[in-house]
Amino acid sequence: MPTVLAKGQIHIGDKAVVEHLDAFSAPRLVEYFDPDPCPRYPAAALLQMGAAKSQMLEEKSMDRAASAHGVTIEARYTVGEYDILILSATQSQGLEDWLIQGGYRVPKGAARVLEGYLKQGMKFFVAKVNLKEQQKLGFTTLRPIQVAYESPKFMLPVRLGMANAEGAQELFIYALSRRGRVEAVNYRTAKLPSDADVPIYVKDVFPDFYRAVFDRQSRKDELSVVYTEYAWDMGWCDPCASQPLTPDELRALGVWWLDDPRRPSDDALPHPAARAL
Repeated sequence: MPTVLAKGQIHIGDKAVVEHLDAFSAPRLVEYFDPDPCPRYPAAALLQMGAAKSQMLEEKSMDRAASAHGVTIEARYTVGEYDILILSATQSQGLEDWLIQGGYRVPKGAARVLEGYLKQGMKFFVAKVNLKEQQKLGFTTLRPIQVAYESPKFMLPVRLGMANAEGAQELFIYALSRRGRVEAVNYRTAKLPSDADVPIYVKDVFPDFYRAVFDRQSRKDELSVVYTEYAWDMGWCDPCASQPLTPDELRALGVWWLDDPRRPSDDALPHPAARAL
């Protein structure tokens, strides 16, 4: 990420809210029986943060080891069930070596990818699961980490994930924008086939049908594009695969402008855009 995060910029999100967004934007097969079956649904909460935990001796030892590898620990926090470090580094191999020695799971050959981010002056956000905190909180599965920052250039470091893949890899992006849909600047953005009449038997095999459409289209495009699978105003749908998210759920996902009195009336609700390959 482009900046060192303060602790207040790191939150533990609600997995159920993300799953609701996934369901709302899921591929849909629609069956119409009349010209206008489009009811409008009124869009009708959840930020959790953990407490800090300090272990002075362990931290000093970690700082010394980091310094020996050209790594600087810019900040450290315990948020929820995660121990989080924000790092900067002078050289990629030292950063990779320090992470591996510290027990982090790093893709083989990550130094080559990290080098590109170092040249851009990027910081590195790393997290370990704190099992004691997880047990204390009573969760049996990991909750999503949510970070907030402002930057004139928004980007996702997908090359690190690609270094960890053994073959083709899918990346799903849910972008909530104040106005309009979102497109990638370094990949061609394409739409999957939509608004097509299909035989009635497809209703019984729609998941397999959609996977076949996706596989065929992605092979045709040689896995080199970003697909927009869904883009719609969050206030209503035609019809909904799931109920629209509530204002409280949207705020939990970072939609801060709902409470902005200066927003134009047509900015009332965001547009969820794109599950992407």
